[in-house]
Amino acid sequence: MNEHGTILHELKFENTLEGAHSLVNLARSVNPHVKAVLEPSANYWLKIYDRLEDEGVEVKLSNPSRAKAIAEARVKMDKIDARMLAYLLRGDLVAESYVPTKKNRERRSLIRHRASLM
Repeated sequence: MNEHGTILHELKFENTLEGAHSLVNLARSVNPHVKAVLEPSANYWLKIYDRLEDEGVEVKLSNPSRAKAIAEARVKMDKIDARMLAYLLRGDLVAESYVPTKKNRERRSLIRHRASLM
């Protein structure tokens, strides 16, 4: 979506690190400054978040309980959710969830691993 709200591309991509990389490359072919918003799902979103962040993408994590337009939708479809998130991102209206720094995420992971061993 461009700054005027026109959808430039709609596509499906593989929810993997490689899929995220391909998506970033496509977006950069249109505009070198890429922004993204993610909906958290299980724990895999963090890997995608890290990959996008490493690629220099400005990433926001949507807080699903505060994104009422999406949470209260009668029809839940990824395509509709993605459009709504894009509109919210364009207007800088994304209700964000807290994401710790990469260093703190690594520390937490190490602590969780240690606790699982004990």
